Amino acid sequence: MPNTPSCVFISISLCLFLLGACSSEYNSDPASSGKSAAGSNIKVVSHRGLGCCAPENSLIAVRRAIETHGADQVEIDVRLSKDKVAVAVHDANFSRISTSPDRVAELDWSEIQAIDIGSPVDEDFRGATPASLTSILRYIEQQEAEIYIDIKTRNMADSIKASITDSGISLHRIWFWSGNNKNLWQLNRVLDSPQLLVSAPDSSLWHDPDYWQQLKDRHVVGFSIHYQGLDPAFIQLAKQQGMMIDAYTVNAEEDMAAVIALGVDSIETDYPQRLRKLLP
Repeated sequence: MPNTPSCVFISISLCLFLLGACSSEYNSDPASSGKSAAGSNIKVVSHRGLGCCAPENSLIAVRRAIETHGADQVEIDVRLSKDKVAVAVHDANFSRISTSPDRVAELDWSEIQAIDIGSPVDEDFRGATPASLTSILRYIEQQEAEIYIDIKTRNMADSIKASITDSGISLHRIWFWSGNNKNLWQLNRVLDSPQLLVSAPDSSLWHDPDYWQQLKDRHVVGFSIHYQGLDPAFIQLAKQQGMMIDAYTVNAEEDMAAVIALGVDSIETDYPQRLRKLLP
């Protein structure tokens, strides 16, 4: 996706933030903490379960994000095991999050369940293992929460559908994104009107009506954009087309405040409590 240089993002968004902070529409009490009325509908999305404070993409991370860290949604990554189980894991192998060097695609689910991803984070998490997509979706359904699924590998549509069916979760609680749009289009084959998010387009497509219609025909409901690539003009244009804007991954408080002022719909962060404090 095209990324706006960070200095440009900071200049544009800081100006918007400061202008908004001086207006009654932005903040009815200028002496208060700087919370934005415009941010009252922003969803807090906890990145990789709870990236700051628990084994990433684990069930315990998802639980803590929803129950104690103020998240509206959780974001997780999914890959396929050797026996076609959808597993919540970001990397192609387990080496970064465990002592196992094995690749996800080369292990059966029963073998993956034996991998300790907890103790490398903290001894208190010893014994935590990778979660299946099904187990996470079951929890999300029970909590009446929402989830954002980042599809990391090809040919996952059938396994994702099986997890959704087994968990009983309503499809309207799930958003999907992938670095490869083909992974998203495959979902249209097995799911009824999935909510798909794509990367921001090249500016040459911004005013192409065919482009917008093609997205809508494929059940694209919005865009997921790195926060340094946010463009106020594109945000406005997307909103006019009825599309949502998700910003990722925003961890510094000053960046959170600037992104809030841009009027996005959801913000992904490793620190959901920090973001929650900035919102009304």
